[in-house]
Amino acid sequence: MKKFIAVLLSASMVAGLMSACGGNSAGGSGSAGEGSVSGESSAAADAGDSGEKVVINYYDWDASAADVVDRFNASQDKIEVVFTQIPDNNDKKNKLDVLAMGGGDIDVFPCSDGDQFTRMQNGMFAPIDEYIEADGLDLDASFGEMAKWCRWDGVTYGLPFRASVGGVFYNKDAFDEAGIAYPEGDWTWDEYKELAAQLTTGEGTEKRYGTYNHNWAGEWSHAATQVTPFFKEDGTSNAADEMFVKILEDRKALDEQGVQPSYAEIQATQAMPNSYFLGGKCAMVICGAWLIRDMKDTENYPHDFEIGFTYFPRTTEDVESDKNLFMSATMLAVAATSEHPQEAYEFIKYVVTEGAVDIAAGGNYPCYMDAFDDEVVNTFIEGSGLSFEDGQKLFDPDVAMHSTKPLQAGAAAYMDALEENESLFFTGEQDAQTTMQNVADAMNEEIAELQ
Repeated sequence: MKKFIAVLLSASMVAGLMSACGGNSAGGSGSAGEGSVSGESSAAADAGDSGEKVVINYYDWDASAADVVDRFNASQDKIEVVFTQIPDNNDKKNKLDVLAMGGGDIDVFPCSDGDQFTRMQNGMFAPIDEYIEADGLDLDASFGEMAKWCRWDGVTYGLPFRASVGGVFYNKDAFDEAGIAYPEGDWTWDEYKELAAQLTTGEGTEKRYGTYNHNWAGEWSHAATQVTPFFKEDGTSNAADEMFVKILEDRKALDEQGVQPSYAEIQATQAMPNSYFLGGKCAMVICGAWLIRDMKDTENYPHDFEIGFTYFPRTTEDVESDKNLFMSATMLAVAATSEHPQEAYEFIKYVVTEGAVDIAAGGNYPCYMDAFDDEVVNTFIEGSGLSFEDGQKLFDPDVAMHSTKPLQAGAAAYMDALEENESLFFTGEQDAQTTMQNVADAMNEEIAELQ
């Protein structure tokens, strides 16, 4: 955390970022419009009493909301949003952090992958509960499990914007060649492992693995979180539970059986799930729906086989739902340093609710469930070759969404401890029980410090 803060306060980074982020803005103006959310906040009424528009600066690495910015500006006579796209690279989050805490003009920006919880703890975002209440917006009804990715210690710091929702994509041709029926979603983890073995063919450079599970920290844990929560009832870590240990051991066992590329192979070759699956090197891939964006990009990811999508397998027969997906959400937040938090919220609400189709058109999964309809489904899968029926599975209102990361105190320590311990397990330097106990100990230490 000390290194994190030091990076944020680096003046040289601020100066470099300011020069790198110039341009790429979208703007416009018009009369105020109505959103689809019940109730009205007073932002539009209070802003700009002087006759001048309040300027809101929105930074993002993804330009898929640029059209929504134009529409918002055209609907407003008191607020104008200026959009700046930053480079989409590994340093994007640090750059946004610097702008938010280093004196930049940023008002609105996204935060993803669970990193928002560390930033919530450190005061980077402005609370927005008073604006949500004024609007009468029910986050749980409109966003479901995704709402949890915007809260910390009972306070809401943003609205769910885009999500990484995933399950299992599969090569229909590989199933046809093996004479195996396509998975419908009502399957178990053990059945999935058996299919992975049956679908593995060939040797050497001609080998096609049955499945692929990437080596991002905790990527193997999707099967565990269906039945085992990250935390015990007393608020301490549950990471050392036998189910987390078992699923971690299963991940390594699949490596050792040769039915998926090993952790070490993925690391050594810098393989990625999109290029591996679309390159025909595996029959199934556990992956987020962001893969659909690459399925459309046949120039960079050429493939000539049909693709299906289905729910993630049930960990055990006891799991109530047979419609299980895993999920992490990106929130759109107001910077704590913003001089116009109410107007910034008004824009965020508009983008998240009115911009659902635009978000889908940009290859991202929108979070506003009230907007889920056939248009959103068709827009999201258009050009991918995926069937409407398979696309619908991602937007099914009855689907069970399982968070990929813990959503309370201990979240940052969970990711850090996995980064430190997983490689030790996969290289044989420590067993799964020790690995997960180390993770639990790190989480509990963080939980105690934050109490």
